[in-house]
Amino acid sequence: MTHVAVKTVLCNLPDDECAKLEQARHIAKRVIRDAKQIVHSWAVLSNFQRRIHEDEMVGKWLPIENPSGLIEVIDALYLTAILAFMRMTDNPGTDRQTACSLVGYLENEAVYRAVTDERWLQEIERQLGWAGVPATSRDQSERIGWLLARVPKGWGRDAVEPGCRQLVDARGALRGLRNHRFAHSTPHINLDWPSVQELAAIMKFAAELSNTVQAIFLVDSATLQLSFTVEPMLGGVWDDLFEGIRRRNVSVPSPQRDFQVVAPG
Repeated sequence: MTHVAVKTVLCNLPDDECAKLEQARHIAKRVIRDAKQIVHSWAVLSNFQRRIHEDEMVGKWLPIENPSGLIEVIDALYLTAILAFMRMTDNPGTDRQTACSLVGYLENEAVYRAVTDERWLQEIERQLGWAGVPATSRDQSERIGWLLARVPKGWGRDAVEPGCRQLVDARGALRGLRNHRFAHSTPHINLDWPSVQELAAIMKFAAELSNTVQAIFLVDSATLQLSFTVEPMLGGVWDDLFEGIRRRNVSVPSPQRDFQVVAPG
């Protein structure tokens, strides 16, 4: 929705307040883009993990064939998902476009009033109703409440932690990996990777956060709604690899060891 469209929906919104709302919506688009990267990377990983457990032959032959670059691809998928999650929930500072920034915008009375205005709700119904996004005043208040309960305005010594620790705990679980494994070259530190179940919960939270932000700030519906249902579609990248292994070894006795999916270390 352009500046003119925002003014059309909220015809009495002053230019300076309209500009703030557009800034918030621009940040919301960035948050949604990061979330899409998270969900898609995790979907490809999840499909790989599921298929090697379901396909006994491939699971046993994969470590023998050891396809060139496979471990590097898996490492890259983990890296992409984890860094995107930390980026989308980062401390806003002066110029970072993160979910925390949006909380600051919602504390602006004009922005809050705009996204709860009846005309804004009507536009949500018009643009996002097809995706099942409810657009009553109560629904919008609940979405804003959900966001404010989980995402702080910033991180740091003086920051006020949100009432729900879901995001606090998720970032805590990933911070060591980001700092010592991905972002900085530091002396080797033994780090406990979150379990697959814990990582899946974190990635699912990213999708829920994105969907909430998208509805509040009325962002383009093209990416609505992020979910893990994309796994079968995106998992097709493994088809040739799995089929090739199966075809080459169909008449060969299976080896005794199975392929183990492990996080990069």
